[in-house]
Amino acid sequence: MGHRPARRRRGAEPARPAPAFPCRHRPEPRRRLLAERLARARELLETGRLPVQAVAEASGFATAAALRHHFRAALGSSPAAYRARFSR
Repeated sequence: MGHRPARRRRGAEPARPAPAFPCRHRPEPRRRLLAERLARARELLETGRLPVQAVAEASGFATAAALRHHFRAALGSSPAAYRARFSR
């Protein structure tokens, strides 16, 4: 047995308690980063002719599949459909 089960049995406090007043006005860093990446991807799709893989890399996604997944979840369409609708 490790130390964690013993601490739980004794009712010890966690090492890092949750903040008393969680910040609700700023997005979490991960969400903010995702929003920034999606905004960059949208800009590239609207103004350029880069392939989706290149848009993914330029906006910080590891793969085109990751871009497609997050893009569809946030905006309800694929990057290709978005480009077809909003390209300048």
